[in-house]
Amino acid sequence: MPVETPPMTSPKTSIAEDDIGLFWQYLSDEPIHHNQYRIEKRFKSIAGERQDQAYVVLSKNGKVIQSFDGVAYHPQGNSIGFGLFGFLGANTQQLAITQEVFRGGVQWIVDLTPTPRVIFDGRAWQVGREGADCEVQDTDGDGVFELSLPITDFYKLMDKMSISGIPLPMITFKYDSQKRKYYPVNHVLPSAQTNSFEQPDRTHELFFRSAVLRNMLELIYQGKRDRAWQYFNSTYNLDDKKEIERRVKTILRSQPVYKYIYKNQ
Repeated sequence: MPVETPPMTSPKTSIAEDDIGLFWQYLSDEPIHHNQYRIEKRFKSIAGERQDQAYVVLSKNGKVIQSFDGVAYHPQGNSIGFGLFGFLGANTQQLAITQEVFRGGVQWIVDLTPTPRVIFDGRAWQVGREGADCEVQDTDGDGVFELSLPITDFYKLMDKMSISGIPLPMITFKYDSQKRKYYPVNHVLPSAQTNSFEQPDRTHELFFRSAVLRNMLELIYQGKRDRAWQYFNSTYNLDDKKEIERRVKTILRSQPVYKYIYKNQ
């Protein structure tokens, strides 16, 4: 019989640690046996990829219950990490999974009791990048951890700005104990921010475009859509203004987080 692995006890997972945001980097790809479950990395061949791609399976008594594969693939292969952590309280353990490539990735959290249930699916919300870009912290001190992950959809504008200047809006997710899932809460979080942005530097077109979009998107995900577009219209004065507006709105219309916020404001 496999021996159950002990809980993750690294001090890096303590809420008292300043670098709790590095949690995902401490996960391993070694198999885990927890209660009656086995969590392990597997590989599959993908047409057009030189290396096999890794994903994670959850099984019980030798039978696969669920696979975790966000299609985060790369010709040189991807990376996988998983482990157990008390996201929902000190006396609980949930399974955390991350599948990553360079500047990309997806994360999951699975509650294994009483039966496996995915309580956070980054793929469904279209959020997540590498584990280093995902934050885990108890922001309100209630003992349940919140998650913050970036939206990467605005890489579609990389022809308009430097790759380092692409806006990556961070979305905070809070656990809903009644629905037993994590949901976006940017639009309801108490904020000390006045959203009184400094005037972006207009001397460099790429930097200016990045700064305006970053500020505007911060407002949009706070639920301040009208104010965001007022800011854009009064600040952005480049020749491609109509194009940028059209492309940003096209991206937003397809985003699950954006649609959730403006449906549940």
